[in-house]
Amino acid sequence: MLLQEFETRINDALTALEQSVGRYHQLWQQDQQTLQQQLDLSLRREEKLRQQNALLVSQLNNMDSSPDRNPLIHKMKILNSHIDALAQDATAFRQSLPQ
Repeated sequence: MLLQEFETRINDALTALEQSVGRYHQLWQQDQQTLQQQLDLSLRREEKLRQQNALLVSQLNNMDSSPDRNPLIHKMKILNSHIDALAQDATAFRQSLPQ
């Protein structure tokens, strides 16, 4: 094999590699942007649910002077703990994303 032919093949391979890396980089950026948008939407939904939850808990507390005996409040507390867990997961996910 001639040196020029070898050099040409190496240059072609490097060019193909560079193009492939560029395509994958662009796809990664698009995926990252999509995930960031989904995360932002989820965080907005979560905040809205927290507000609704707080309002419902307040209303339920006003209905019964003993919230521990009210099964609806018990269910709301369970829902609240699930929402808190989701919030922690969302926070952890957001922090794991590259900036």
